[in-house]
Amino acid sequence: MKTAVLSDLHDNYNNWQLINENLKTKGIKTIFFCGDLAAPSMLIKMIEEFEGKMYFVYGNVADRETEKEFASKSENVEHFGDLAEFELEGKKIALIHFPDKAKKLAESGKYDLVCFGHSHTKLFEKIGETYLLNPGTAGGMFQYPSYALFDLKNMTNQFEEITL
Repeated sequence: MKTAVLSDLHDNYNNWQLINENLKTKGIKTIFFCGDLAAPSMLIKMIEEFEGKMYFVYGNVADRETEKEFASKSENVEHFGDLAEFELEGKKIALIHFPDKAKKLAESGKYDLVCFGHSHTKLFEKIGETYLLNPGTAGGMFQYPSYALFDLKNMTNQFEEITL
């Protein structure tokens, strides 16, 4: 099973549309979102347009109350707050926004995959038996816009750049 990993969209609706079209083409039905949608209205757009399951955590740019409220209105969205811990396809997964906390989670050895954002910089490495993944910035702030496609079966990653 492949999942898209996104972070730091920062209200870039045009990039979201490009990502969503690419995910449809590839048959991706799951998104892990590692924070910084920005305005909660971005979540509404994602709920309306993505045909699959989405797992969210807060970033540092969030209307926390409204974002959680909007997420609760869709059965296709699980919003965990600051830290997501769940199992999917037999893999233990954690989502968090901040790099330092993500590294500590990976170092704990409790997870197969830890995904994070915040730095807007792509990263994929293995710490012990845990994969640590930052998909970069879907919004394209300070870096070329990107996201990741992670294969939970094979534990492999592919970065995707968003092209116009």
